[in-house]
Amino acid sequence: MAANTYKTQTGTPDKATAELLIAGFSGQLKGWWDYHLTETDHLYILNSIQTYEDQTPIIDPLGNIIQDVVSTLILNISLHFVGNPSHLKDKNTELLSNLNSVQKAQ
Repeated sequence: MAANTYKTQTGTPDKATAELLIAGFSGQLKGWWDYHLTETDHLYILNSIQTYEDQTPIIDPLGNIIQDVVSTLILNISLHFVGNPSHLKDKNTELLSNLNSVQKAQ
């Protein structure tokens, strides 16, 4: 929510928005950023850009590369603290498929 406010209300660029969020980290988030991630990880996150599937950069109408720093930061936080949810997707698909089969049988 804070990132959306920074971007929409003040027009803050994506990278600056992420830096503001990082400056406000405390507790486990601060420890994760300061001690778990390497400097290379920091640079990867802070220099993220939006790309097409073939990894070519997405350009805005003005010819600028579109940053993707906030989304990359949030994704990395989620993956570190929650884990990869892809196994849940497969399980949910199986459960929904089974539910559909039961409803058809009734």
